[in-house]
Amino acid sequence: MTIVYSDFFSETEFHETLFSGDSLFDALKKLPRYLLDINGVHNSIQGRVADSAKLSGNGIVIEEGAYVDHGAVVQGPCIISRKSVVGHGALVRSNTIIGAECVVGHCSEIKDSVMFPRSSAGHFNFIGDSIIGSYVNIGGGTIISNFEFSAKKGLPHNIGIKINGVKVDTGLSKIGAIIGDNVKTGSNSVLSPGTLLAKDSVVYPGVCVRKGFLPANTIIKPDFYSAGA
Repeated sequence: MTIVYSDFFSETEFHETLFSGDSLFDALKKLPRYLLDINGVHNSIQGRVADSAKLSGNGIVIEEGAYVDHGAVVQGPCIISRKSVVGHGALVRSNTIIGAECVVGHCSEIKDSVMFPRSSAGHFNFIGDSIIGSYVNIGGGTIISNFEFSAKKGLPHNIGIKINGVKVDTGLSKIGAIIGDNVKTGSNSVLSPGTLLAKDSVVYPGVCVRKGFLPANTIIKPDFYSAGA
């Protein structure tokens, strides 16, 4: 049982080689090697980097028109594409691709993840081991968790996800969320490890979303919204 790229993403030319595998989980597995192959060990800084920002490691690409604000930290290898903004105090950790015209805002952190163009994680977010589609808005304080705390003695294990009633082994001990185009998450929501949220879905503020596949146009409300609206 697999999930289909088109359930989540419309963009067909965004790092298409990375997404050429049998499943979207494969893209996350290939990401470190993919960045090493295309970036090498040299840094390419064409955008603006504030004086107090810190670049650490090799294979950092900051494209023309991108901006890394004061107090931000960027670790290689990574790609920060044209006209994207890494905000004040943000942390871009290694093995991350940020598409064009994106925002990783104030005190947000992203690691081992891909963000398609024109999406935003504006403030106080954590995005771990995830794929974020285009025109996604990650509300303030949203956490995309990437490690199951229920693991025995905290030991890593491959995370399994039910897709249409069938349990699938992701082959990954850490996975956050796969979020489709035009998804919106409300402030202080939490997406559990292994959340697969297809296009045009909405997560209300304060909701904790359980892992599993949620089809396009899903609306997830807490109980008090459902009872009163």
